[in-house]
Amino acid sequence: MTDLVALSMPGEIGVVDPLKTSLASIAKNARSLLSDAELLFDHGRYARAAALAVLAVEEVGKFYMLKWDKAEAQQAMRDHMQKQRIVAVSVGMEAAFDAYERTLHYWV
Repeated sequence: MTDLVALSMPGEIGVVDPLKTSLASIAKNARSLLSDAELLFDHGRYARAAALAVLAVEEVGKFYMLKWDKAEAQQAMRDHMQKQRIVAVSVGMEAAFDAYERTLHYWV
C-alpha cells in the first residue's frame, strides 16, 4: 500500500498531471472509506463497516488498475470483482513472500 501514500511523480512545477491527480483522488477516497469503516466498527456497526471496507478495497484495486494499465482500467473500472481480485492477489502475494522470508530466516 505504499504506493497509496507516496504518489510523488517527477514533473515540471505548475504542470498538472491528470494521472497523478486521479491516483491522488482515488487514494484519498480509499483512506477516507477505510477511516469511516474503522469508526463504524469501533461503534459496533459491523455490517456498515464491512461494506465501507469492501468499497475501500475496490478503490485500492481501481488505483492499481489505473496505475498499471490505463486502457484496461477504463474497461474494468465498473467490474467490482476485478477490483477486489487485484487487491486479494496483491495481499496474497505479500503474505506468501513474508512467509517465505520468515522460513529463510528460521533455517539460516
